[in-house]
Amino acid sequence: MKQNVQIFHGNLLKNRIRFKIFLSFYRFYFLSDEELLEILSQTRNPMAVQPHLRKCFEGINRLEFISKGGDDMEMTVTLAPEIRAMLSPEGERVEVLKVKATGNVEDWLKQVEKNMITAVRACIKKAKDDFEKSIREEWLIRHPHQVNQG
Repeated sequence: MKQNVQIFHGNLLKNRIRFKIFLSFYRFYFLSDEELLEILSQTRNPMAVQPHLRKCFEGINRLEFISKGGDDMEMTVTLAPEIRAMLSPEGERVEVLKVKATGNVEDWLKQVEKNMITAVRACIKKAKDDFEKSIREEWLIRHPHQVNQG
Protein backbone atom coordinates (compact mmCIF):
# COMPACT_ATOMS: atom_id res chain seq x y z
CA MET A 1 0.00 0.00 0.00
CA LYS A 2 2.76 2.44 0.97
CA GLN A 3 4.63 1.62 -2.24
CA ASN A 4 1.50 2.35 -4.33
CA VAL A 5 1.10 5.74 -2.64
CA GLN A 6 4.75 6.55 -3.37
CA ILE A 7 4.32 5.59 -7.03
CA PHE A 8 1.14 7.65 -7.26
CA HIS A 9 2.84 10.62 -5.62
CA GLY A 10 5.83 10.29 -7.99
CA ASN A 11 3.56 10.22 -11.05
CA LEU A 12 1.54 13.15 -9.75
CA LEU A 13 4.69 15.21 -9.20
CA LYS A 14 6.04 14.28 -12.64
CA ASN A 15 2.76 15.27 -14.32
CA ARG A 16 2.60 18.54 -12.38
CA ILE A 17 6.12 19.50 -13.49
CA ARG A 18 5.36 18.50 -17.08
CA PHE A 19 2.17 20.58 -17.01
CA LYS A 20 4.11 23.66 -15.85
CA ILE A 21 6.59 23.14 -18.69
CA PHE A 22 3.73 22.87 -21.21
CA LEU A 23 2.28 26.13 -19.91
CA SER A 24 5.59 27.86 -20.59
CA PHE A 25 5.76 26.51 -24.20
CA TYR A 26 2.88 24.36 -25.38
CA ARG A 27 4.76 22.77 -28.28
CA PHE A 28 6.85 20.78 -25.78
CA TYR A 29 3.76 18.55 -25.53
CA PHE A 30 4.98 16.64 -28.61
CA LEU A 31 8.26 15.63 -26.97
CA SER A 32 8.91 12.61 -24.80
CA ASP A 33 10.16 13.04 -21.24
CA GLU A 34 13.69 12.11 -22.31
CA GLU A 35 13.71 14.62 -25.19
CA LEU A 36 12.33 17.36 -22.98
CA LEU A 37 14.92 16.64 -20.31
CA GLU A 38 17.70 16.72 -22.91
CA ILE A 39 16.61 20.16 -24.14
CA LEU A 40 16.06 21.67 -20.71
CA SER A 41 19.31 20.31 -19.30
CA GLN A 42 21.33 22.01 -22.04
CA THR A 43 19.91 25.53 -21.90
CA ARG A 44 23.31 27.04 -22.67
CA ASN A 45 23.54 25.08 -25.92
CA PRO A 46 20.79 26.11 -28.34
CA MET A 47 22.02 23.50 -30.80
CA ALA A 48 20.59 20.83 -28.46
CA VAL A 49 17.12 21.80 -29.72
CA GLN A 50 17.94 20.99 -33.36
CA PRO A 51 17.18 17.24 -33.27
CA HIS A 52 13.74 17.89 -31.74
CA LEU A 53 12.49 20.78 -33.87
CA ARG A 54 10.53 18.57 -36.26
CA LYS A 55 8.34 17.41 -33.38
CA CYS A 56 7.73 20.96 -32.12
CA PHE A 57 7.25 22.72 -35.47
CA GLU A 58 5.83 20.98 -38.49
CA GLY A 59 7.81 22.01 -41.53
CA ILE A 60 10.95 23.13 -39.69
CA ASN A 61 13.81 20.69 -39.90
CA ARG A 62 16.41 22.92 -38.31
CA LEU A 63 17.30 26.50 -37.51
CA GLU A 64 20.22 28.33 -39.02
CA PHE A 65 22.33 30.04 -36.36
CA ILE A 66 24.92 32.77 -36.68
CA SER A 67 27.31 33.96 -34.00
CA LYS A 68 27.87 37.65 -33.26
CA GLY A 69 31.11 37.48 -35.22
CA GLY A 70 29.18 36.60 -38.39
CA ASP A 71 30.45 33.06 -38.91
CA ASP A 72 28.11 30.10 -39.12
CA MET A 73 27.95 28.27 -35.82
CA GLU A 74 29.24 24.81 -35.27
CA MET A 75 28.06 22.55 -32.48
CA THR A 76 29.78 24.62 -29.80
CA VAL A 77 28.36 27.90 -28.60
CA THR A 78 30.83 30.61 -27.66
CA LEU A 79 28.86 33.84 -28.12
CA ALA A 80 25.17 34.64 -27.86
CA PRO A 81 23.93 33.06 -31.10
CA GLU A 82 21.18 34.49 -33.27
CA ILE A 83 18.75 32.55 -35.38
CA ARG A 84 18.96 33.70 -38.98
CA ALA A 85 16.60 31.36 -40.82
CA MET A 86 14.47 28.25 -40.62
CA LEU A 87 15.03 25.33 -42.96
CA SER A 88 12.41 22.84 -44.06
CA PRO A 89 13.04 19.09 -44.46
CA GLU A 90 13.07 19.72 -48.23
CA GLY A 91 15.85 22.30 -47.84
CA GLU A 92 13.79 25.45 -48.33
CA ARG A 93 15.13 28.40 -46.38
CA VAL A 94 13.02 31.23 -44.96
CA GLU A 95 14.76 34.10 -43.21
CA VAL A 96 13.34 35.25 -39.90
CA LEU A 97 13.84 38.38 -37.84
CA LYS A 98 16.79 37.98 -35.54
CA VAL A 99 16.09 35.93 -32.43
CA LYS A 100 18.80 35.66 -29.81
CA ALA A 101 19.02 32.11 -28.56
CA THR A 102 19.86 33.01 -24.98
CA GLY A 103 18.07 32.50 -21.70
CA ASN A 104 15.31 29.96 -21.24
CA VAL A 105 14.80 27.67 -24.21
CA GLU A 106 11.03 28.08 -24.06
CA ASP A 107 11.35 31.88 -24.20
CA TRP A 108 13.43 32.05 -27.35
CA LEU A 109 11.38 29.27 -28.98
CA LYS A 110 8.30 31.45 -28.44
CA GLN A 111 10.13 34.22 -30.29
CA VAL A 112 11.00 31.77 -33.07
CA GLU A 113 7.32 30.86 -33.36
CA LYS A 114 6.25 34.50 -33.45
CA ASN A 115 8.89 35.40 -36.04
CA MET A 116 8.07 32.30 -38.07
CA ILE A 117 4.49 33.54 -38.49
CA THR A 118 5.70 37.03 -39.43
CA ALA A 119 8.21 35.64 -41.94
CA VAL A 120 5.68 33.36 -43.66
CA ARG A 121 3.18 36.24 -43.88
CA ALA A 122 5.87 38.40 -45.51
CA CYS A 123 6.61 35.57 -47.98
CA ILE A 124 2.90 35.27 -48.81
CA LYS A 125 2.63 39.01 -49.45
CA LYS A 126 5.76 39.00 -51.62
CA ALA A 127 4.49 35.99 -53.59
CA LYS A 128 1.07 37.59 -54.04
CA ASP A 129 2.62 40.80 -55.35
CA ASP A 130 4.89 38.80 -57.67
CA PHE A 131 2.18 36.45 -58.99
CA GLU A 132 0.75 38.57 -61.80
CA LYS A 133 4.19 39.69 -63.02
CA SER A 134 5.68 36.21 -63.35
CA ILE A 135 5.39 33.06 -65.39
CA ARG A 136 3.70 30.49 -63.16
CA GLU A 137 6.48 27.88 -63.33
CA GLU A 138 9.12 30.46 -62.36
CA TRP A 139 6.86 31.84 -59.62
CA LEU A 140 6.44 28.37 -58.11
CA ILE A 141 10.20 27.85 -57.94
CA ARG A 142 10.97 31.35 -56.64
CA HIS A 143 8.74 31.18 -53.53
CA PRO A 144 8.60 28.73 -50.60
CA HIS A 145 6.18 25.83 -50.99
CA GLN A 146 4.23 26.91 -47.92
CA VAL A 147 3.29 30.03 -49.85
CA ASN A 148 2.31 28.58 -53.21
CA GLN A 149 0.21 25.57 -52.22
CA GLY A 150 -3.07 27.40 -52.78
